[in-house]
Amino acid sequence: MDNYPENKIINELGNIELRIAEDNLSAYLVVHRSAQVIDEQEIIELIEKAGIVKGIEIASQFNKDNNIQKEFGKPFLVAKIEIDPEQAEISYNFDPENCLDPDSIIDLFSINTREKALAGEIIAHVSSEKISEEKDIFDIFGHKVSANSLILIDPEKYLGNNVAYSNEKKAVIAEKNGYIYLDEENRFNIKDEIIIKENIHSKHLHLFGNVIIQNSIDDSHIRVEGNLNVKGEIKNCLHKAIVVSGNAVINIAEKAYVITQGKLVIKNKSIFSVLEADQDIIGEERSTITGGLIRSALSITLQNAGSPAGITELEITSSPFLKYQIVDLAKKLEASKTGDVSEEDILPLKKEFEQSKTKFSLELDYYLKKKEACIRIENELRPRVLSRILDQTLMIDELKKRVDILYNEGIIKIYDIDK
Repeated sequence: MDNYPENKIINELGNIELRIAEDNLSAYLVVHRSAQVIDEQEIIELIEKAGIVKGIEIASQFNKDNNIQKEFGKPFLVAKIEIDPEQAEISYNFDPENCLDPDSIIDLFSINTREKALAGEIIAHVSSEKISEEKDIFDIFGHKVSANSLILIDPEKYLGNNVAYSNEKKAVIAEKNGYIYLDEENRFNIKDEIIIKENIHSKHLHLFGNVIIQNSIDDSHIRVEGNLNVKGEIKNCLHKAIVVSGNAVINIAEKAYVITQGKLVIKNKSIFSVLEADQDIIGEERSTITGGLIRSALSITLQNAGSPAGITELEITSSPFLKYQIVDLAKKLEASKTGDVSEEDILPLKKEFEQSKTKFSLELDYYLKKKEACIRIENELRPRVLSRILDQTLMIDELKKRVDILYNEGIIKIYDIDK
């Protein structure tokens, strides 16, 4: 076979692509939509040009047995070498006995201890015994191959939802944040969404995946490695923080601190709360902001803001989430000095701390070069509201309707949306 880049062969018209697996034990055809009629003979010639001489009948039977048809843009098996896999050896990076039952009600007393993973983490290594060298094995080009170079397991047998197999690492890797579990076929899975039905009171939780809380949060610190949707109220959490690595949707916040790395949506009202986001902050129709601080790194769009009960602050600044993360990591590093913690355990914290500082420096540089930013109020802006964009501030002491607070080239002004 010729040396084709990336183990691909493409016909002259560019609408037929042949992909060869790295181990040369299988090949796939991808047919792309085009104005040209696909000629079956051209497909045969492409396979012959590649030098594929074995595994074509096996692939054909596999497609027939599994009722697989050619579809535009999707890989279609055209050659496959079958090797009987030996018994797989599995090395778990978690305790199989401590996995979350995917069908059970979430137990707040044990959820922190359940096995979990972040996207990209290895959850298990899967390998197999060496195949006997006495067996003659040929690839799809008819070349004899060394048994030691072969991947002797079928990874698909061990893969459930939200996981993938790395041939290079011989490992099962989480594709999403969530909780690890083994299904009835002993396959690896990641449960990437959990629903908590009870009220959360005076808890310290670290949750993984997308989280839906159907009731309220009171006097609790919660960190979510994913998106968060709170249907009830978040209250009395000003000094404990709800920290979200993805997007957040909240209904009512009262004396609460919520900070997200993604977007934050307010469905109802925020009362003397601190709401921060590295992406947009959006107040849905009829939502109201009374007192407190609303801070975004991108933009703020609210329905109603301001109250005579106290100053309401609206601010656009650089990366609130990164700032929080840096301070939090600094506190952890400081606490580790007084505890019985090995240098090996501290190293990941130090690395993350330095990476966060570097990232913040880049974000700050971008922020300082920003020429425009906007806070939009789509209904009423009520006194007293202190707006702050970059290094400029503006106090609003009178009722305004449908306005943009716009920063442009170092100047902050207020404009009527409808004019």
